[in-house]
Amino acid sequence: MFHQRIAPLLESYFGTRFEKLCEEGLLADYRKKQILWQHVGQYWDQDMQLDLVGVRQDKWIDFGECKWGEPGPLGSLAERLAQKCEQYPKKKFSQGLHLYLKHKPRGHAPPNTQIHYLTNLFD
Repeated sequence: MFHQRIAPLLESYFGTRFEKLCEEGLLADYRKKQILWQHVGQYWDQDMQLDLVGVRQDKWIDFGECKWGEPGPLGSLAERLAQKCEQYPKKKFSQGLHLYLKHKPRGHAPPNTQIHYLTNLFD
């Protein structure tokens, strides 16, 4: 029963829980740095979904892509996130891009993108 019904759904379940954990990590970072925010959560519209959006009171928005599974090339992932951000309604705000990954990635972070991984979400 486990292998037929539960095991196939575990990765999806952990992926959604990881998104929530990333949200809590961003909130913890805001609190630690004493950053005031208006909203932290997901953003959906008919054309796209952002895993994590932190709208701060200082006219700054942090956008995050959360990947529990294999993220693929970091540059491509950052580029797709940047393209999604262009569709976000508050275009006059400054932006920060964040990639949240299960494992510490190989390679370097793309320019203007912060990398967070499971073991350092709350550092």
